[in-house]
Amino acid sequence: MAVIKGTIYKSGGVSAWAIAQIPLSVADISNGKYLEPYPGALINYKKRPFFGISAADVTDGIGIYSLSETSKGTILNFEHSISEEVMGSANPTVIGALLGITRDKLAVGWRNNATYGIDVINPASFLHTTAYTKAYFDSPLYVIGTNLQKRQFSQLEFLLSKPLRTDEGIKIEYRTDLTASFTTIGTYTFALLGAVISHNTTADIPASELIQLRVSLKGTSTTTPEFRSVILK
Repeated sequence: MAVIKGTIYKSGGVSAWAIAQIPLSVADISNGKYLEPYPGALINYKKRPFFGISAADVTDGIGIYSLSETSKGTILNFEHSISEEVMGSANPTVIGALLGITRDKLAVGWRNNATYGIDVINPASFLHTTAYTKAYFDSPLYVIGTNLQKRQFSQLEFLLSKPLRTDEGIKIEYRTDLTASFTTIGTYTFALLGAVISHNTTADIPASELIQLRVSLKGTSTTTPEFRSVILK
């Protein structure tokens, strides 16, 4: 596995071939920047490879990834960030070691500039936050139109695996290029919608050539929204 340029390779001992790529929209390594994998941060965990990505001068995408090879292709998943809530900066962010403690607990050794620590990741515990900044994911940057034929979306629908629970919420945002700030489409809470498993609403998104979505989740100390999909129409 070599990910200096974000490309992940698999080797059979004689030859190697690319099986996944960390997108530039996730970790921008332009202008001579590069990603650093550490040997101690590569383990077989939950029956698939888990590995840490480190870097300096990379402002996003630094954390712990996993790989799953399926009949339909390789799934690259950003699993965790460090407890400093930093996924990259001008200073070095280093994930030097991973250790599987139990089936559900993972120890992570890290350095954030001059600060060092060890996280124990436990999926039985959730971070309760009202700011929608602690747990989110970004979609790829999708090409949806051309300069002469831009596309506009007016409807949004999201689907959950379980009904929304007390004090949970979902915030959905968009941007139309990688230099733009995210604009909120809507914030959907249990207090507003009740125990819904899906929701359809208007989406005031201007006509554009590109689009990227950000979905942020707010949970409690014991639950989190189990998000499944979002559709724009």
